[in-house]
Amino acid sequence: MWKKTFLCLTLVVSVSTVQSGLTEAERANAPAGTAERTAASKLVAGQYFTCVLGSTGKIRCWGDNTYGQLGNGSTNSVGETSSVEVSGITNAVEVTAGAYHACALLADTTIKCWGYGTYGQLGNGRSGDGSNETTPATVKDASGTGVLSGVRSVAAGYDHTCAVIDADGSVYCWGAQTSGQLGNGAPLAWTWQTTPVRVKTDASTFLVGVADIVSGTGNSCALKSNGTALCWGSNGNGQLGTGDFTSSSYAVPFGATPVTGLTAMSIGSGTICGTTTTALVCAGGSNNQYVFGYQMRQSTPQSRPESGIKQVAVSDGQTCMILSAGTVSCAGGLTHWVGGVPTTLGVNGTGTGPSSSFTTVAGLTGVSALAAGADFFCASGTGGLKCWGANGYGQLGTGVISPSAGVSNVLGALPTIVTFADPGAKTVDSAAFDLSATADSGEAVTFAVDSQSATTCSVSGARLAILGAGSCAITANAAASGLYAAGNSSRTIAISALAPTAVTGDASDITMSGATLAATVNAKGASTTTKVEYSIDAALVGAKSVDVTGTQTGIAASSISAALSGLTPGLTYFYRFTATNAIGSAQGVIKSFTAKGAKPVVSTGSVTPSATKATLNGKVNPSDLDTTITFEYGTDAKLVTSTATPAQTKSGADDVDLSATITGLDEKTTYYYRIVATNVVGTAKGDIKSFVTTKPEGVSINDGDEFTGSQQVTISIVGPSNAAKAILSNDGGFKTSETVALTNGVADVPWTLQSSREGTFTKIVYIRLISRFESTLRDLSDDIILDTTKPAMSTTTAAAATPANDAVQVAAVRAAAKGGIKLSVRGSDTISGIGSVEVRSSASKPSSVFKLATVAGKADGKARAMNQTISLKSTAMRLQVRVVDRAGNASAWRSIIVK
Repeated sequence: MWKKTFLCLTLVVSVSTVQSGLTEAERANAPAGTAERTAASKLVAGQYFTCVLGSTGKIRCWGDNTYGQLGNGSTNSVGETSSVEVSGITNAVEVTAGAYHACALLADTTIKCWGYGTYGQLGNGRSGDGSNETTPATVKDASGTGVLSGVRSVAAGYDHTCAVIDADGSVYCWGAQTSGQLGNGAPLAWTWQTTPVRVKTDASTFLVGVADIVSGTGNSCALKSNGTALCWGSNGNGQLGTGDFTSSSYAVPFGATPVTGLTAMSIGSGTICGTTTTALVCAGGSNNQYVFGYQMRQSTPQSRPESGIKQVAVSDGQTCMILSAGTVSCAGGLTHWVGGVPTTLGVNGTGTGPSSSFTTVAGLTGVSALAAGADFFCASGTGGLKCWGANGYGQLGTGVISPSAGVSNVLGALPTIVTFADPGAKTVDSAAFDLSATADSGEAVTFAVDSQSATTCSVSGARLAILGAGSCAITANAAASGLYAAGNSSRTIAISALAPTAVTGDASDITMSGATLAATVNAKGASTTTKVEYSIDAALVGAKSVDVTGTQTGIAASSISAALSGLTPGLTYFYRFTATNAIGSAQGVIKSFTAKGAKPVVSTGSVTPSATKATLNGKVNPSDLDTTITFEYGTDAKLVTSTATPAQTKSGADDVDLSATITGLDEKTTYYYRIVATNVVGTAKGDIKSFVTTKPEGVSINDGDEFTGSQQVTISIVGPSNAAKAILSNDGGFKTSETVALTNGVADVPWTLQSSREGTFTKIVYIRLISRFESTLRDLSDDIILDTTKPAMSTTTAAAATPANDAVQVAAVRAAAKGGIKLSVRGSDTISGIGSVEVRSSASKPSSVFKLATVAGKADGKARAMNQTISLKSTAMRLQVRVVDRAGNASAWRSIIVK
């Protein structure tokens, strides 16, 4: 690559914008450091190198380093294809680049410059061969003994440098004076200044009230807050806009009729352009410049309508603008030298030949800063820092030395510094929390967990969740943005395991001899073993234990179980789980369960009796065990002696209804019964209940009596089991009848017999049994002799006698005499006959009853005589005697004296 030989063809661009909102007087009197620092003052390009200023006040550069213009303390004529840091600069607020040198405005309002210094452009009081600086050197004041301070803005041209002093907005320049670029009125000659000289507008007037300044090849321009500009230096292409081609060593208005409304300016080789809110205004022109659709060389400013221009940058042969949409549009061409032969590239570094109209550069969005070198451009946007064009010294920063085919990402422009707050140590119980990190680029930070940490933590947005014990490696990432490359910072969080937790669960699958016990265990990040203790003691004294198969890991609760066997039916067991890891142990609460197989539960049920048999009913719950069931029955109310029915066997956990039929019972007899059940746990007995057997199937009046002394009798009906009711009548034709309901085919019915007619004593009752379907089952009947007359007692005597061995003892009135009595009784009854004799010693004494073995006569209404002798044992002197017929009718008491 050729350099100094072709000075007239080279280009340096430094771009800034006017600070708005201040009057010229306010600008002149503004305090030091108040100049607005725009994105353009942070991205600059020299002849073949590029520099960027970061938010930390540090500067990085790449590309040509023949004269130390990268400022890293070394030289490299081949060039650096990725950025290096400028040494010793930590507080810069603005950076500017000339052809082969660069300068930084520091926060203390002083300036440091580095690189090529032969013409005094470094301002350090030195010039000539050997005056180059590979590290920044401080710019001296006009006296050469102090330091230039109070600087508002600095701009580096091809081989000179200018600065605005904040005190009054005056401008000082230093370096070459070949074209009047120092602006101090000195003759145009091959001379230079190594310290600052003050810019004038004529021989006696200094330039003041300047808001900002730009410099380029042989020219500088001062922007004033009123939107006008004054320029000085070379005018070979009419770039001063004065209407002629005469260079000026004084600051003169830009434009013979001064251009107004300027917001920003840029100087290229032979071209000066400015922007207003509505147009692009340019003067001069060289090489491939096609600002207005043709190669221009105009000594008066030409205007191109264009609203919303954010910035303009002019290279050797191409002009580019940032438009309001954040896109970049360029016209002209870029020259790429290969083996001393130039090739003109298209506006975006591709193709050949210049473009005569403005064309959008593809691949750029959200652009906020633009810089032009001799034959390349760089733009800072939302997609990061990108460059295109010639690349003979690595000035594109792409890592290689070759021209860019379209825009290319810059490698390691400004490194993004990601500040990642230390989250501190955590445990597996730590709740999810938000990570905190910031990037100095201002780009949003995203977080990612290392793949090796996938089992210990996870991240969603900035929220980190703990998954397990161990190390959690997290990276905070910031994407490339503007001047900044992508950056990251990593943290490793130590996540500690904890002692486990154990929650005793409920028992299931309970049988007579086994059960499954459950628990929930959280290993809390360490390998955990679990066991279960169990015992019939509530405090687990003498407990047995079973180890749970396997281990638990992780930090999520897991369900475990243990199977028990060999249990005793019906017993209550107590149990708990214990979990242990390297950190500690935890026990669940004690719970209990009862093995299946309790004593059976029984309930004595109802009975269905008949005359000689009965069906006994009951209910039993076997309590999940094989259970033997019988019914005990007998005539003993306490069943001390009893008979058992044949055994039945049942199992399961549900109530079971059972019955047993017993036979061979006595009629009209009270029996007692209960249900009894036995299993391996024990025996259960139901309540004792009773029943009375019935008569045989049929009908009986007064329980089969032959006689009755009353018309009111009881009809006992015993029908078949399907008999639902009975119709009763005193006549066989059932003309007059009564219907009664039967229970289990049985009923006792109060009944009134027909009155006796003369000679008719036998009474018949007729019964017709009816089924539940209203059909006649059968007709039955029974009879009884109705005797309502009292017997007659004729003569009765009583004489003292030696008592017979079988004499009946009669209570005595007094104990005067000892011995026996021979009682002779005569009586008669016309129907049922005399059935018994009753004797007592007084009305207050109990009676003795003497039943007669035979009854004389027939029940035909005729007198049936009775003559009976009775032997008594008594000392009574007086007796009372009466006779009772077989129907229960009694004669009056008769008193007799024992003789």
